[in-house]
Amino acid sequence: MMTVDERWEKIVEERERKVKENLLKEQEAKNRENARIMVEGGAPTQMISQVTEYPVQEVERMKSEYQKTGTIKM
Repeated sequence: MMTVDERWEKIVEERERKVKENLLKEQEAKNRENARIMVEGGAPTQMISQVTEYPVQEVERMKSEYQKTGTIKM
């Protein structure tokens, strides 16, 4: 049987996990938007990769897609 302290600890841990998960989702959305803006603006591949932390190959794919279609699928 769990004590009150153990239950509160589990509640706090779950809340912290959800906060971290939401922060990661927000950061990923910002990275996608930054990548799109930078690709459309013609920024160098290496710079986009460094700013967004996307692999160079992924940035090159985005740039190629943008050149062909005028859009980027993320």
